[in-house]
Amino acid sequence: MSIAATPALVRPFCYDKSFKVDVQLGEPLLCPSHSENAIQLDLIALCAELDLLCQKELAEHPQHKIEKGNVSRSFKHKTAVIMDQMEYFLRCLPLSSPCQKLLSKDSYLLCLYPRAAAVIANQDGFSMTNSECDMDAYFPQMATLNQIHILASQIQDDLRSHNITHLAHKVSLLFQSMNNIGNNSVFIEVKKSIEDNFHVLKTNSKSDSTDLQPQVKQWLDSLLSTVIESTLSLPWLNLRFSSAKCFFFFSYYC
Repeated sequence: MSIAATPALVRPFCYDKSFKVDVQLGEPLLCPSHSENAIQLDLIALCAELDLLCQKELAEHPQHKIEKGNVSRSFKHKTAVIMDQMEYFLRCLPLSSPCQKLLSKDSYLLCLYPRAAAVIANQDGFSMTNSECDMDAYFPQMATLNQIHILASQIQDDLRSHNITHLAHKVSLLFQSMNNIGNNSVFIEVKKSIEDNFHVLKTNSKSDSTDLQPQVKQWLDSLLSTVIESTLSLPWLNLRFSSAKCFFFFSYYC
């Protein structure tokens, strides 16, 4: 049995090296800024990314321990990309720049990320355990603060637009989120105020009225404003670790 065949529509030319394309998946979409402040932030972000890779790799190892650089091929590839990016940013700086010392052994940046520091110091033969470091609590705390801020803003918008549906439930979620942040003195008075007035709020929001009683509405609006203002200033007050304070100092003033 035979089939009809037609000539090729296009005949390929010989390969020309001038048409070579480099695919760089790890590169940013926008051209990075080469100012010292921008490079500092880029290095902080890369250290945080490397630290998260270390945590993930440790979780996949028995006893959560890495010895003599015995890691997966995927980890080696991803860390090599990060290290190349770090070296690129450092090359963009003059040799006299203080930022050239950011990845040195005793820098504040590597004190914040000891797991990343171990990889940077000896990429092929590092060893590490899954011991906690101060910055492990930083991002979860910031996420909880963000959740508290968003919840308070949403409840305040609902309150001012006379939408009191499930209002008591939303306030209880806000209270639970403030409990998750720990025993912080900023929220003690707010939580006590919610505990004292929650029953009145719940009863009032279940009534047939489309709005809260004026005194309840005024109390809740004032309380939510306090929460919103507190979350905007809390990062400086809430950090319990000296090295985490160094992170803020480094980010803003170094």
